[in-house]
Amino acid sequence: MSREETQAEEITITDKFRREKAVTYLIRAVKYVMGYLPDFPIEYVPNAQGNPVEVTIRIFWKEKDYEERKMPTFVKPQLDRLEKEISRIGQVVGNPKVS
Repeated sequence: MSREETQAEEITITDKFRREKAVTYLIRAVKYVMGYLPDFPIEYVPNAQGNPVEVTIRIFWKEKDYEERKMPTFVKPQLDRLEKEISRIGQVVGNPKVS
């Protein structure tokens, strides 16, 4: 590799800063989508190596695609709590003694 090619591949400090800022906001964008759709299975494929940085987000909306293996790991505890809460509410609603 010639010296000119090596210099052309070097990234300036400004470019490094801009790249890191772009990656930070890209991650924030994925979290934003996941925050609004916490019960949807979401797959995302980041590509932060080149210019531009990019991410592909796939949102599965059909119930038959609702498989736990496709869900992010942090969603499972939330779903467990939600299922317990729904079960508790169902028991209270079904109990005629509760006023």
